[in-house]
Amino acid sequence: MYNEIINPSNNKKYSIFSKQGLKTIKKYINSSKKLPIHKLVGVNSHPFVLYYFKNIKNYETNQKISSILFIGEEHEFSKYKCKKHEKDCYNINEFQKAIFKYIDEMGCELDVFIENYTKNINTTIGANDIYESFVKTEKSMLKSWKNRFIMKSENNFNNLLKKNIKGESISKYNNVFFHLVDLRYMFNGKLNVFVAIKLLEMDINDMFPWFNFNKTNIQSILIYLLCKKTIKTKNEFNKGEKIIKKMSKTIDVNIGNKIKTYSFMNFIILYKKLISMIIANFKNDQKFIYDYIKSVITITFVFGPNFLFDTLDSLLMDIYNINKMFKIPRKNIVFYGGGWHCMLYCEFIKQHYKMSPTINSKNKIFEELILENFNYECGI
Repeated sequence: MYNEIINPSNNKKYSIFSKQGLKTIKKYINSSKKLPIHKLVGVNSHPFVLYYFKNIKNYETNQKISSILFIGEEHEFSKYKCKKHEKDCYNINEFQKAIFKYIDEMGCELDVFIENYTKNINTTIGANDIYESFVKTEKSMLKSWKNRFIMKSENNFNNLLKKNIKGESISKYNNVFFHLVDLRYMFNGKLNVFVAIKLLEMDINDMFPWFNFNKTNIQSILIYLLCKKTIKTKNEFNKGEKIIKKMSKTIDVNIGNKIKTYSFMNFIILYKKLISMIIANFKNDQKFIYDYIKSVITITFVFGPNFLFDTLDSLLMDIYNINKMFKIPRKNIVFYGGGWHCMLYCEFIKQHYKMSPTINSKNKIFEELILENFNYECGI
């Protein structure tokens, strides 16, 4: 009787009694098994975009990522449903259960990254503001949501970056780990100013008729928020700072006493500091940051000027999330959240790893998510 087995993914031998050996045996037994997906529909939200990557050589960790699945939704109720007996059609809750079960049967490991969206944004997020389409059905996720991170100091934010690496295990499935990555609602006692701007429905065209929405100006703002001032970045950094400071006067007047929050520039100083802590913690090099900036610019121009503050609001979450996904060894990744984020992460992989998705949805933006010949497959 053989006591060892070779894992085909890395050609290493493992004892058949070890955890890795048992995973490899499962993989051989289920080697031809895949999870077919024809259509995804929402419960309280509308999934409309999907990207699937296979076998990315991640030179950030010198390891391979076997599969990456990004599912992007519109944060609105969906009008689409699975028809009776429709084959391989899932609402998002059923899909969650199906993929967790498949991962377990295959002996794979899965990291699930979730945006903490709340339908009615407010300063206090209670039990009724749960991200129902992916979190509420899983009790361990729900518990994590209620106890999620709130920033009280730079020190405890730094602790979050260092300790929150592995993710939290899912009840029933020991090889599934989830990460709630949205940092936009963590500011203790005060509202994120970008969220306040959205709540007050400030129109960028009305507020800033002097602002020219072009690549040069957007890049300057992003360099100011994401980069240090150096000889190389000085001109764009200064230009971005000038734009932000000019905007701040109008923003502070419009917010006034309507919402308890920071002055715009005080918030920007804090925001820049937290972003710099993320970049330092994960040791991002210039290429990583500039590939991220290029990706943000590309997607910003897909959505247009009215989404400028949505773009800036997403920076903290997205720089954190791409670091958690790509700077730490992961075998299989799923992200479920806003379509904006999925489109951005897909663009980042194109920019940084020079890879295009194996499968991507062909439907028009915000329309029904239907896929042709898509069979999800994880790797060990």
